[in-house]
Amino acid sequence: MSLTFLCLGDYISIANSVTTPGMHLIRAINQIKSSLFGVRWLCRRIIFFINYEASRVKRKLSWTKPKLLWINGQNYHLDSNALPITMLMGRQNSNALANWRRISHQELRQATNGFCVSNLLGAGCFGSVYQGTLSEGLNVAIKVFNLELEGAFKSFEVECEALVLEFMPDGSLEKWLYSHNYFLVILQRLITMIDAASALEYLHHSQTIPIAHCDLKPSNVVLDEEMVARLCDSGLAKLGQEDSNHTNHDTSNNWLYGTKLSFTWVGPGSVTKPINVPNTKPCSLTVLQHDFGYTYGKPPVFANYAFPSNCPFQEFSKIVIEWNATCKGRQFDRIFGVWLSGVELLRSCTAEPKATGIVWSVKKDVTQYSSLLLMNETQTLAVYMGNLVDQTFTGVYHVNVSLYFYPAVEKVNLGSGIGSKADLIIPFSKDFPLNDGLWYKIENSTDIKVKEFEIPQNVYQAVLEVYVSFHENDEFWYGNPPSEYIIANNLTTLPGNGPFREVLVTLDGELVGAIWPFTVVYTGGIIPQLWRPISAIGSFDLPTYDIEITPFLGKLLDGKSHKLSFSVTNALNVWYIDANLHLWLDCKSSKTKGKLLHHSIAPLSVSSVIDVEGLNGTFVTKATRSISSTGWIKSSYGTITTKSTQDLSYRNSMVMAKDGNLQIVNQKINFDDRVHSKMPGFNLKPKKSLKRFVFNIYSDYINQGNGTSLTVANVTFGFNEKKFKDKVRNWQKGNGFMVVKDNLVVNGVGNTQQIYKYDGFKSCYYRNVSSSNYTILYDEIGYTCSRRAKHHLDYGP
Repeated sequence: MSLTFLCLGDYISIANSVTTPGMHLIRAINQIKSSLFGVRWLCRRIIFFINYEASRVKRKLSWTKPKLLWINGQNYHLDSNALPITMLMGRQNSNALANWRRISHQELRQATNGFCVSNLLGAGCFGSVYQGTLSEGLNVAIKVFNLELEGAFKSFEVECEALVLEFMPDGSLEKWLYSHNYFLVILQRLITMIDAASALEYLHHSQTIPIAHCDLKPSNVVLDEEMVARLCDSGLAKLGQEDSNHTNHDTSNNWLYGTKLSFTWVGPGSVTKPINVPNTKPCSLTVLQHDFGYTYGKPPVFANYAFPSNCPFQEFSKIVIEWNATCKGRQFDRIFGVWLSGVELLRSCTAEPKATGIVWSVKKDVTQYSSLLLMNETQTLAVYMGNLVDQTFTGVYHVNVSLYFYPAVEKVNLGSGIGSKADLIIPFSKDFPLNDGLWYKIENSTDIKVKEFEIPQNVYQAVLEVYVSFHENDEFWYGNPPSEYIIANNLTTLPGNGPFREVLVTLDGELVGAIWPFTVVYTGGIIPQLWRPISAIGSFDLPTYDIEITPFLGKLLDGKSHKLSFSVTNALNVWYIDANLHLWLDCKSSKTKGKLLHHSIAPLSVSSVIDVEGLNGTFVTKATRSISSTGWIKSSYGTITTKSTQDLSYRNSMVMAKDGNLQIVNQKINFDDRVHSKMPGFNLKPKKSLKRFVFNIYSDYINQGNGTSLTVANVTFGFNEKKFKDKVRNWQKGNGFMVVKDNLVVNGVGNTQQIYKYDGFKSCYYRNVSSSNYTILYDEIGYTCSRRAKHHLDYGP
């Protein structure tokens, strides 16, 4: 079956289900509409013809799909085999195809003065829109597709066989909302909102097949001479499933909520497996509302936190933190963190705003911090975002932070015992007062941050969770050339120290774990347009890394103070690092005891091949590392023997060409992390994590003079991970360019595709999404566990 929209003699009034909280809001607005303004029929002269069997209809009507106008550079011509372009005038009856008149290519040329630049209204990803006047005096807008661009055929077939629309003299809503020369009074804004609700109701409930527009934004809302809001550009529309009853769409079974139509809006956002929450109503708590203006170098924002006393539940199967923010203007990407009693809950990067504004949301499962979040006492929540605001960078981040506590459908084990959540979490972060985040700053390769601690004497399991992010001179550490290249060319501004980095964690001066981090790209990194609206992997929820400390408990249970330290091999300024020590306590005993049986460290092995010819060069860096520890701990549950191993390998090949202006980097990290525990009478599930991190980039820099430069880049990166019976593949591929003048991005385009696949023991999830220039081109989601053919973005096993 195929789908064709044979539209539009007019526009549809505004619709986009995905950006609304749900139909409750729509119906509430409709009640306002009925009481204040009466029912306004907004969908005047609309033909929204949906054809499930286009081939059958075309055979009946003896009608062949016309070919559209081609764009070849600056010269427009009609394919010699093309039929005249069809204009579909306003008809409510979908059987009135015979009444639609055809408009020849010649008439369109005459209407637009030969597609003159002065008639150009605007340009999108796949074509341009021209204003024209037909022979009968009708003003129209004509969308011409560039079929040479990949994706244009898809957009053309979805939007229309041909797209000739009535011209809207009052322009787009974007102009009226954000221009200093135009203004809407509150009554006009309310009427526009009512128009939107009416159209949304029409698309969702007045069709046999519910429709979601999926691209609602001010620039896609146009106003006619009577200031009635219309919706244009239906290229991303999605269909739900046919409702044979076509009555009383209950929200518990509504396609808006994903039960009938599997898609999720990305705008902007990260693509990952949705958090699996139970089908229960959560207790909610807004913990912070704040506007982050000029906050750089100032203390974090503080708020008192206490578990909501009005929540009637005591046991929870899932706890979720949600960060919602808006911003408009110009602003850099900003790193931020959220801490509770010094324990970091979330580290993330802001979305870079547009002049007209953006909204984004981050959700994270924080159930592992249950012992902290459910404490019956008031604690301090701290949020830090180092933002700068001046005449150039005007963006202020308006933030809401909320927590959702989902009660358990059945009894869950959040207390002490094998397989439970940690009973105590000790933070390894900076103490107050401070004028920064609570993270430690590692500024060079010799910088070591140390903190003393002691643990209760009845601990039987310990895991260190480490937060890592890299910035400034080391933001792109994987592309840093070796120091020999820097010295040979007397370069003073290019970061060096080579492309290898290793985060080291030591306990009382002895190495207990190493982290070779994933290459997170922030929202302003490489080409900022690549990450709009799909953010780079890990940028909205930076990954954490676990190090098993249980084998070392025999040394820590002496009631004395011990030292934990962090450092980064080859580091340049600056790395942000802190950690949370998760401890499990034996509630039936006041004291446990243990012993470290074995601890071996294979020395870090690094080899490099360096070939420098002026500003050009080829460099290959390889490294390996192995750490193994075994120990036992005796508690009321029995004697547990734990073995932890880390095996890591690394390879980075780098080419510098065109006098250093072109760089090619191919990097691969293999990270084998295993924890195996044995205890008589218990079948303890081993913890195994096999990771492969891949990062490949081609970047070409061209100095165009007068303070202007052009950067072109292609990037492919992602990871494979296998945990016990679960597998994850997450890959992104992007290409784009940007023009920078006087240190400001003045132009650019980014195209990004992401493939995410999760194969779990109990569930599966698949998503394939692509975007170009702020617009989602397609978004495919699946939940089946059927074996798929290997995609070209997949790497490794």
